[in-house]
Amino acid sequence: MRYLALVIAAVLALGFPVSVARADWLDDYRAGLASAHLAESVAGARGRLAARPGDQQAQFALGMAQFFGSVEHLAQGLYHYGLVSDYDYPGLGGLMPALRLPVPSNPHPEPMTYDVLRGLFETFVDETQASADTLGGVKDVAVVLPLNIGRIALDLDGDGKAGPGERLWEVLRAITAVGSLSDAEVDTLNVDFDLGDARWLEAYAHLLIAIADFPLSYDFRAAYDATFQNLFPSGAFTGPLAEARPVLLKQLEEFLAAGPVPQMPYEVFLREGGYQKWLASEEGQRYQQYARLQSALNYGGVVDAVAFIHLMQWEVVEPARLAAVREHLKAMVTLSQQSWDAIFAETDNAREWIPKPGQHTTLRMNIDQPRIDAWRHMLTELGLVLDGEKLLPHWRLAKGISLKRFFTEPARFDLVLVFQGTGAAPWLADGPMTDPSVWSGVSQVFGGDFLRYFLWLN
Repeated sequence: MRYLALVIAAVLALGFPVSVARADWLDDYRAGLASAHLAESVAGARGRLAARPGDQQAQFALGMAQFFGSVEHLAQGLYHYGLVSDYDYPGLGGLMPALRLPVPSNPHPEPMTYDVLRGLFETFVDETQASADTLGGVKDVAVVLPLNIGRIALDLDGDGKAGPGERLWEVLRAITAVGSLSDAEVDTLNVDFDLGDARWLEAYAHLLIAIADFPLSYDFRAAYDATFQNLFPSGAFTGPLAEARPVLLKQLEEFLAAGPVPQMPYEVFLREGGYQKWLASEEGQRYQQYARLQSALNYGGVVDAVAFIHLMQWEVVEPARLAAVREHLKAMVTLSQQSWDAIFAETDNAREWIPKPGQHTTLRMNIDQPRIDAWRHMLTELGLVLDGEKLLPHWRLAKGISLKRFFTEPARFDLVLVFQGTGAAPWLADGPMTDPSVWSGVSQVFGGDFLRYFLWLN
């Protein structure tokens, strides 16, 4: 026993790690990501950093887990208040992207309010900023964080486990409508994340902060009260739409309980007057009833999106936050360019997340030099627009809109009047306009896959 004590004392004196700096911390970290226990992954990375300050792999791992955690916490909040995330494409989710998170249906949600929704967005901003700050500490060109991205899971409903539809690739599929992956394909999604990817994720964090901060800069309560009933059916709303969706869903449930949906036979179109006769039949009447219910549900999102735009007559309530939106977008541009610089400085051919031409990529995405050149050109142009060195052209005005002034000289934002022209007056300026060919050129290079590449490359 005395000999054992001396050995332990010698090990400690030599500075060898015994527990907190375990070599298998990365295995535990990966297990936390795969089981949707992100808090365990965060704690593990923090423990590694405490044991080995400056460990760049642990710094990267912590920032990534914090980033996923901020998204997960927002999703859990939206689930808690009953977000119906499958309701409104291409409706309000396109105007407030955070509401496109594919959270499961909550059978017993708490009532959502305007102030609660703002609170969820504010928390998301703070947590995502924390992840960006952590990722900013990753500086080592040799850093590598090997992960299987197909196994990463988010606990969207807060039940403490990774359920169906909660793996990261399934979340992305729901948002982007990309195809499914088999278990065999998931097993091949191994990526060696490196410095370029650290800058990429940091840039993504700033983009998401900007997206959330923009509505928080304004008072959008009137738009919320009038158009969010279908998104949060259990919310504390008043007015004729407050119970519209629950009533429609109940009617549809009763309809389906009474029998299957009638199928219009093709033969009715082959007989003279057959179509009208079939519609007048009992089966045809039932078919029309179903069509009316489905139309009311399906088109509600589109109509609400139109009403939301109509009510975008927003007064600025947090001017500092609006100015910060521009700073976050500028940071995104700078970090994205730094990401490409780091990618092109690589000399290996590892399992890349975003490759340069000639490197291996884990994803089935084609990235070549023309696409990279077009993307970087777009980033440069966006930076000039954000700095006010180039203006946004207006379709009917001689002057252009200065985005720098838009963010730093806040005024009432009325989207319809800005489009019409009179609402753009506070931010009009003389100067060179942004080159439309830059933006159209990016679209042409990426073709119909622009959205997928945008979500990948930010």
